[in-house]
Amino acid sequence: MRSALALACFTLIGAGYTLKYPGPPEKVPEGCQNLESRPFKPIPLRGKIYATYLPDGRRYTKLRPPAAPDYFEMGVLDLDATSPRIRRLTRDEVHDAEVALSPDGRRMVWSRRPALDLFDDWNAILIANTDMTDIRVVAYEEKGYLGIPTFAGPHRIMYSRQTDDDEFTSLIFLDLRTWTTKKLRTRFRGSISDPQLSPDGRRIVFKSFEQPDNPDAQLYIMNADGTRVRRLTHNEFQDEDPAFSPDGRTIVFERAFGLTDHQGDNPEDYYFQVGIVSLDLTTGRETVLTEPDPCGKNELWLPTWSPDGELIMMTRGLHLENGEFTHDLWVMRKDGSDLQKVPGSDGIMFFDWVW
Repeated sequence: MRSALALACFTLIGAGYTLKYPGPPEKVPEGCQNLESRPFKPIPLRGKIYATYLPDGRRYTKLRPPAAPDYFEMGVLDLDATSPRIRRLTRDEVHDAEVALSPDGRRMVWSRRPALDLFDDWNAILIANTDMTDIRVVAYEEKGYLGIPTFAGPHRIMYSRQTDDDEFTSLIFLDLRTWTTKKLRTRFRGSISDPQLSPDGRRIVFKSFEQPDNPDAQLYIMNADGTRVRRLTHNEFQDEDPAFSPDGRTIVFERAFGLTDHQGDNPEDYYFQVGIVSLDLTTGRETVLTEPDPCGKNELWLPTWSPDGELIMMTRGLHLENGEFTHDLWVMRKDGSDLQKVPGSDGIMFFDWVW
């Protein structure tokens, strides 16, 4: 049986610190991707990462009911430190998930629910200062769906919501000055999920299943008032979690290219080929920035731009052969080169980056 407390270490040449991975290193099956062996030029990183993570090298699995060690907590990773480590911000037995920062980096909003991937129980959205003061519950559904929250300017947040009475997921805006909500009116016939506002505040990019029986999530863009909806991607894959570049000209997103034939020790586990794709909004040209793992053991998703638009950071979900996951952050240049692990990011799943 594998020991969850064993540590494997390696030294990043030229960076002056040692990175530690929770758990023993697993043998990479033949034909599978080995990200740790890829050559790269070290990328200097700065700023802070506010994130939800599994503390103490704990692992997560979807294959059993959640227990206390499996719960994600809030934390902050200071990339300016000599040896970056996550500073824990919460200690509770519920799942803290999708976190996003305000434009000025002073406040954060995130989701909270009793189980990470289950939406048949209560769901909540919270907001707080980044020092965890003035914590408020700003949205709550007893048995509904509350999607990924994000800021829509300095004084508003937006999130998806669906109850048993709703045919589709709707986009909700919350004014933080008046604490009032407003549902976006649009003629679009489909659910609106993973919304992101453009830097100039004029457009919203989002994911949708255009029809309820459509199995393929695709990306769309519309004016911020809900008008002029148009489809951005046309394929038989799953496109999710779009993010605008700081100049508003490009989006990056994750794409699930389909199931693989790889099978681990647990017959209930499954593996997808997942990679990061960029889309030029002027030309419509797509570029695959990270080639997906043929075995699906490495999943790169949740891409986030650096504030200057030169780097892209993302979550790496690493499937273990026993059905568990480990998580960490990886970063690359905007053209997909020099992909490498973010120091001290072991256990992080959801995150946002501020300088």
